[in-house]
Amino acid sequence: MSVTYPESFGNAELASKQVTYVVTPREAKRRQLPELTDEFVPRVSDRKTVAELREHVRGVLELVKQGIAEQDRRNELVRRVVRDTTVEVPQALIEQEFTARKDRFEIELRARGLGLEEYLRRNNLRAEEWEQNLRLEARSAVERALVLDEIGGKENLKVTEEEIEGELARQAEEAEDHGHQQRRRADLTEAEFRRLVDRLFHRKVISYLIEKAEIVSAQPTERPEVAEEPLPAEAKPSAEAESGG
Repeated sequence: MSVTYPESFGNAELASKQVTYVVTPREAKRRQLPELTDEFVPRVSDRKTVAELREHVRGVLELVKQGIAEQDRRNELVRRVVRDTTVEVPQALIEQEFTARKDRFEIELRARGLGLEEYLRRNNLRAEEWEQNLRLEARSAVERALVLDEIGGKENLKVTEEEIEGELARQAEEAEDHGHQQRRRADLTEAEFRRLVDRLFHRKVISYLIEKAEIVSAQPTERPEVAEEPLPAEAKPSAEAESGG
């Protein structure tokens, strides 16, 4: 299987090169799952019984559910902020993001033994329609980044060395858990390091926005207990204004 890496590929050693991967099957095995019993559980976990293991799994799934809900909340907040912010989106940045996304996707396809044309054919997609949707995604991503950059700059938010080292340590631990090669800071290309810092910066800006939104919502305006005349519709504050969005 041959993979041709684009000139813009993050790893300079592979950029613009064609690499041939050879896979040789050595044996085929059939997985036989053991019976889940109280005797088996302590051998594969720190739980002692099936009931304890099931309770643990339920807790993990609940945490995953909460994490998904939190991510949805963050995405919705950013969507509202971007919607309510006017920012000029240079076409050159959109094309740059579009090209990067397309290159990454084609690399993923080639790693699976597919070309873009074959992928489009299998999924009954037209190339023009697919590229149009990808370009819209690229524009949204650039617009989102520009808005977050502007907010972070105005609020003087910065990524610290401690945060960078912490993220690198987290990635190294994750790579070790999955049996992948760990990459140190010196192993990153300039583009990869820039993406890392940008990702941390945008994450910090979003956390800042969430913190401010929570502060506003946690301090509702006290209303006097005396009866009041109802406000005209145009004078009532919007839900977004009250929530800081």
